[in-house]
Amino acid sequence: MKITVKYEPMNGEAGDVVYDDVAWTATLPDGKVCPYAYVEGSNSFKVTVDGVDVTVTFDAPSRDVGHVTGFSTSTGLKGKATVVAAA
Repeated sequence: MKITVKYEPMNGEAGDVVYDDVAWTATLPDGKVCPYAYVEGSNSFKVTVDGVDVTVTFDAPSRDVGHVTGFSTSTGLKGKATVVAAA
């Protein structure tokens, strides 16, 4: 399944990320494809971007299209995440 999430960080630079849970890759807004993995026992997953692990944590995760929740990252970004597609 592929899930597309629109991230709207507080800094205003929104972008869509496509998560493929068959290939375990995340396609970033710039087209870069990075591996990702769920962090067991949490509402988080880890994406490895250019050799750097970035943890993304959701307030209330869901795969339902239209679901909106808060998010934060280990790099300090915070904002709103919306599931915009699932197939």
